Amino acid sequence: MAHEPSSVDVVRRLDEVLATVRDLVGRREYDSDQRHSEHRFADLERDLEQERQARITAVADEKSLREAGDKGLADRMEKSSAGWRQTFFSGVLPSLLTLFTLAVTVTLALRSGK
Repeated sequence: MAHEPSSVDVVRRLDEVLATVRDLVGRREYDSDQRHSEHRFADLERDLEQERQARITAVADEKSLREAGDKGLADRMEKSSAGWRQTFFSGVLPSLLTLFTLAVTVTLALRSGK
C-alpha cells in the first residue's frame, strides 16, 4: 500500500490537471474560435449559394443561346431549300424546256426537209 497515493495527493494532482486544461483552452479563446468557425461557415454557405445561382444563370443562358442557334439553323435551312426550289423552277426547268423545244424543232425541220 506504500505505492498508492493518498486522497490529498489525488486531489492535488486533479487540481494540477484542471489548471493545465484551463490554460490550454480558455472560455474566451473557445468562444473566439467558435465565432471564427461560424463566420467561415457563413462565408462558405454564401459562396456556395452564389456559385449555385451563377450555374443556374449559365445553364439558362446556354439554353437560350442553343435555342436561338437552332432557330437560326432552321431559318438558314429553310432559306437554302427555298433557294434550290427557286433556282430549279426559275432557271433549270425553263432551260430544259427551251432545249427540248429546240430539239423538237430541229427534228421536225429535218424530217420535213426530206
